[in-house]
Parts: sequence; C-alpha cells; structure tokens
Amino acid sequence: LENPHRVNEEIIKLKIKEILLLLLQSKKASEVINLLKGLFSQRSVNFKTTVESHLFSEISLLELAHLSHMSLSTFKRSFKDIYKSTPAQYILTKRLEKSKSLLSISDLSVMDIAYDSGFKTVNHFSRKFKEKYGITPSKYRLNHTNK
Repeated sequence: LENPHRVNEEIIKLKIKEILLLLLQSKKASEVINLLKGLFSQRSVNFKTTVESHLFSEISLLELAHLSHMSLSTFKRSFKDIYKSTPAQYILTKRLEKSKSLLSISDLSVMDIAYDSGFKTVNHFSRKFKEKYGITPSKYRLNHTNK
C-alpha cells in the first residue's frame, strides 16, 4: 500500500474478496476451501476451547469426547487433525511444559507442581519429566536456581 491514507475498510474487503476468488480459481482450490472451512468452523473453535480448558484436570478422553459432542474415535481423529498429535502425547507435553515453568518460577513443592500440572502421582510425574528432559524435577530446580 503505497498510499495508506487512501485505504479504507471497503477497499480492504474488496481486495480480500479478489484474493479469495483468485485462490478459488487456482489448481489448489479444494485445499483453499478446506483451509477456510477449518478456520471458520465453529466446531473447531469449540473443540479447541474444550480441550484447552481441561488440559490440567483429571478428565478422561471419553469425557472430553462427550464434552465435544463426539464419539471417542471421532474425537481422536479430530484431535489428530487439529493438533497434529495424539491426545495423550499433546496433553503430556503441555503438562510437562507447565511443570517445568513452575519449577523454575515458583517455590511450590514438587508434589504440588505435579498435581497442579495434572499428574495423578508424583512418581508418574517424576518419571515422565526425567524421560522428557533427562533430569529429575528436583535436580532441574536446583540447576535452574543455581544459574
């Protein structure tokens, strides 16, 4: 836009429509349509909201599926399409990221951090943390505090 003072909302809308029409006439029109459907799908937004709001709670995949108004198998397929990961992998990664952050910024005990991050037991949390980061949560905290 060489003359931004000449641009108004109506011109921007018109240019966006032109771009979309050009894309829809291209060889990849079906991919563009699928992308647009995914961006503006109310179901996708509700799905993500449901998943993100329950990441750190003790909820089963079946319960998440019911909250998303899907069968378990449909939920798993939708999850994979949206997040490019299995539900278990994604949830574990998010919980470990949260716990790592809490270990470095808070004075909460390792047990409290494990529970706040959605783990059912401290042993499970410690084992998964060490598998992911190669160090126990306690040692991570000590190393991080020393730096």
